[in-house]
Amino acid sequence: MRSWLPSSRSKGALEALLYLLGLTFRGFAFVHLGFAALALVLGEEAWGFLGAAALGFALGYLGTFRGRPKAQPQRAEVFAGVALLWLLVPVLGAVPYWISGGLAFLDALFESMSGYTATGATVLQDFSLSRSLFLYRGFTQWMGGIGIVVLFLAVFPQLHVAGRQAFFAESTGVEKERLTPRIRQTAQAVLLLYLALTGAAALGYALAGVPLFEAVANALATVPAGGFSPNPQSFAGYPPLAQWLGVAFMFLAGVNFLLQYRLFFRGEVGPLLRDAEFRAYVLVVLAAGLALSGYLYTHHTYDLEASLRHAFFQVISILTGTGFASVDFAQWVVPAQAILVLLMFVGGSAGSAAGGIKLVRWLVLFGFLRREITRTRPPRRSSPCAWGGGCSRRRSCGRSPSSSSSTPSSSSWGPWPWPFWKRTLSWPSPPAPRPSATSAPASARWGPWAPTRGFTPSPSSSSWGSCGRGGLRWCPWSSS
Repeated sequence: MRSWLPSSRSKGALEALLYLLGLTFRGFAFVHLGFAALALVLGEEAWGFLGAAALGFALGYLGTFRGRPKAQPQRAEVFAGVALLWLLVPVLGAVPYWISGGLAFLDALFESMSGYTATGATVLQDFSLSRSLFLYRGFTQWMGGIGIVVLFLAVFPQLHVAGRQAFFAESTGVEKERLTPRIRQTAQAVLLLYLALTGAAALGYALAGVPLFEAVANALATVPAGGFSPNPQSFAGYPPLAQWLGVAFMFLAGVNFLLQYRLFFRGEVGPLLRDAEFRAYVLVVLAAGLALSGYLYTHHTYDLEASLRHAFFQVISILTGTGFASVDFAQWVVPAQAILVLLMFVGGSAGSAAGGIKLVRWLVLFGFLRREITRTRPPRRSSPCAWGGGCSRRRSCGRSPSSSSSTPSSSSWGPWPWPFWKRTLSWPSPPAPRPSATSAPASARWGPWAPTRGFTPSPSSSSWGSCGRGGLRWCPWSSS
């Protein structure tokens, strides 16, 4: 009979998650203490921050006392813990709005949840909050943009296995990439880039004529692609130079942070330029921005500079999910508004602060559709290529007739000549039969990419066996 008592394995997973939650609440307690000190310095009420700090310390010490940092949770427990973290932290963050901001608790919870998830929706109407609450409002988006787990993993060395698994549970994209062998060092690198971009944005806004307090608050909401501005007119109340700077920093908020770290701190330009998602991101921004600026220039009273500025500002703001506005685009013509609506379904890059579906998922979907359509056209060719460079070890389930083993040309790209997409995913195929004795020489020459039984590589296509690094190429095999 199965015992009703929890097993040692589930007990260890529960202890690891309790420790992760407890350490996170303790960290947020110190954050609220810092804002309480800021409120006292500015001569504002600090009881809301002090109440949130007291609650955070109580929950934090309870979790760390009952938890264990070196326990090893399973994948399901880690996903549950991260989801629970994103549900409980906004509840703690609603306390300052509720006590010091004069909001109802449901409105305070809405504002806090919108901040930590970097959504940007607000219940504020008169924007009469104190300066400390406005900075706290932007800081919630700043923490939500980088990710709560990533932030505390970079700060607290006590997180071991649970923190590493939670890091991968919170990351997005096809590839789970890291810069260093240690996850904590990778999180610190992302945090360093995040701080540098935030400082540069605040300095740039201040130099462009934005008041210092609003420059800092807007920087805290720009880099995480959040959109909480202390100005009720958003960026429409700022000079044109500040709007152009907003375009630049919102664009960077939608680029993979690891690629930006390699570019700005290591001087590695190649990984960024070779990344298919980044090139697709640039292409979408340029195409939508130029099309929208054309509509604004021909159908409205903007000059050329204002058309380009408002068009690219709104394109990047909508594409990354930031939500800033440089003009009331509800007054634009319907085709211009339709472009913005379509951009809502695209999103930014994986591994960035941008929201949305993410471009990598669209690339994967288009690559899959293209592969399936190509396989329906005779002659059928195999396409065992992988996302991230190199030829896949999975063999395709389609067989190529001997007549198709000619030198690969542009026709081998299928119905769409897309050399732009240099990466696709390898799709699972049925296991291939073991090679026969007669195919041993070919297997010896081809190594892990040896043809299946009854197949030999054609001389003209043997150079295509490795697909190239990061390239989208076909690896055809012909029948003997």
